[in-house]
Amino acid sequence: IEFRIVTKTGELRWIGHGCRAVFSADGRPLGRRISNRDITDLKNAKEQAQQLAFFDSLTNLPNRRMLLDRLNQGLSQAKRFDRPLAIMFLDLDRFKEINDTLGHDVGDCLLVEVARRLSACVRAGDTVARPGGDEFVVVLSEIAHSQAATLVAEKIIKAIRQPVRVADHLLQVTISIGIAVHEANAADDATELMKKADIAMYGAKQAGRNGYRLFEEVNA
Repeated sequence: IEFRIVTKTGELRWIGHGCRAVFSADGRPLGRRISNRDITDLKNAKEQAQQLAFFDSLTNLPNRRMLLDRLNQGLSQAKRFDRPLAIMFLDLDRFKEINDTLGHDVGDCLLVEVARRLSACVRAGDTVARPGGDEFVVVLSEIAHSQAATLVAEKIIKAIRQPVRVADHLLQVTISIGIAVHEANAADDATELMKKADIAMYGAKQAGRNGYRLFEEVNA
């Protein structure tokens, strides 16, 4: 078995514990042989590998790989419980200008703050992911109706619009959001649903940014 201990200095360490019975030559039980070894470094290495495989290193949000897994799980749940699901593609407006004029360090700090604000705008069971760059994806699982997604989008837009202090810079950014709703009886898979949300996001960009568009509106 594996368990954690707290050392006298307050440090947490992982211990690998092994135990097996010991018998005499004629089969009489003599007791147990026990071994303990410190496996803290091994556990930390495994956790780091897990983090790199499924989470974005900058924001600690799920990456694209984890996003697809969460979305497929959400689609299965939506079908099982006959509830809609919504996916939102989000892109910061004119983020490249910030990177080009203020530097990538400032841009990275901004992305971390945006990730924090997005996570605060959704429920614990929803997913906020960063596939890459200045793009984020939100999966709203088991929503009551499609209007619930637009309410979340309005909440996000308001939260992102609040000024962000990064070092000596006070930044005010906006975000464009595309929404695709998967109705309970729909046949869309994860790839098709993400494509629809992406199209809707570009529709929001073309409409002047700092807003959201539903796929149905863009595709009408």
